Amino acid sequence: MDEQLKNKLLKKYSCVKEFKDDLAAVALGGQRMGPLTLFAKWGFVDKEGREVIPCKYDIAEDFREGLAAVKLNGKRGLIDKTGCEIVPCKYDILTNSFYEGLAAVQLNDKWGYIDKTGKEVAPCIYDKADHFCDGIARVRRDGHLAYLNAFGKELIECQDEFDENGELDSTYFNPDKPDYHDGLARFMIDGKWGYIDKAGQTAIPFIYEKAGNFRDGLAHVKHGGKYGYIDTTGQVVIPFEYDGAFDFHDGFASAYINHKCGVIDKTGRVVVPFEYFIVCPFQEDLAIVKESSSRFGYVSKNGQAVTHCEYKDAGRFHEGLARVQDWQPKWGYIDNTGKEVIPCHYEYAGDFSDGVAKVISNGKTIYIDKTGKEVVKQ
Repeated sequence: MDEQLKNKLLKKYSCVKEFKDDLAAVALGGQRMGPLTLFAKWGFVDKEGREVIPCKYDIAEDFREGLAAVKLNGKRGLIDKTGCEIVPCKYDILTNSFYEGLAAVQLNDKWGYIDKTGKEVAPCIYDKADHFCDGIARVRRDGHLAYLNAFGKELIECQDEFDENGELDSTYFNPDKPDYHDGLARFMIDGKWGYIDKAGQTAIPFIYEKAGNFRDGLAHVKHGGKYGYIDTTGQVVIPFEYDGAFDFHDGFASAYINHKCGVIDKTGRVVVPFEYFIVCPFQEDLAIVKESSSRFGYVSKNGQAVTHCEYKDAGRFHEGLARVQDWQPKWGYIDNTGKEVIPCHYEYAGDFSDGVAKVISNGKTIYIDKTGKEVVKQ
């Protein structure tokens, strides 16, 4: 704001904010408490200094996209740049924070949604309401979670899924936001899982005992006690023959048969045999594997062992090297052929980044390059 105009306005108003959307909020009267102005009445002036919206509001937020949130007699609403109340001052909580054209509002401790015309798209009946994302908002009512579409229609009531310890199983349920992958989100209704699209329509029927996210165009689902993989049309691509299954990453997925883990490609072809306790996702074309004896090693994408399972612990490859821990236990590094290029004599070893890794040697933190030489980190 022009300093001359601001000084002129301060002769009349107790507080003058910066211009937003060509209007500035100003306060009459009140009491200054540090950066705050309390018990004042707020309105707006234009860039000529003219009071275009009278100072009658208890609170007035800045204009954004032609609207400003205001508070009058303890209730909140929205006004436009002419001072017209687009949303009447009747809500307990309302901010000018619209997501995909809709904003959450609270009335009598219950939440709903309005659009920018003030129309109540969803009534204030929910105990909790998240903002909209990809056309869907998560709400809670009477202890249950549900999802609304942009028309305020309640799509599917979700039953929280818990693990054997009574904790929310985040593998199959994300309580924070809609979980869309390849345009589809997994939901459960009447104890069965399926998928909806971003319009809230059923895309894949609710017939599965478990369902994972779509990755690389496929999702693992459980049917008849066994896992298989479907595509985004619901077509079974890999048959139901696994005891456990995980998401695809870069064309490969880990799965279990008879308590043994292996890796398959998107056709179901076995690329790492089912003989391990764990097979982690590939990184730099190599995957960490673990035997039931708690020994770690590495395999390639053709299923060949790059190292035997001889390490107490192991990390993923970064910049061609992976940190490994022997049974001393000390840390060192191997290359992608399995050769130990930096001996295991560190108490700690971090991943390489920009050619440098942090290690602890004899209680001292230092940085080394890929030859094991100590360097000064820039």
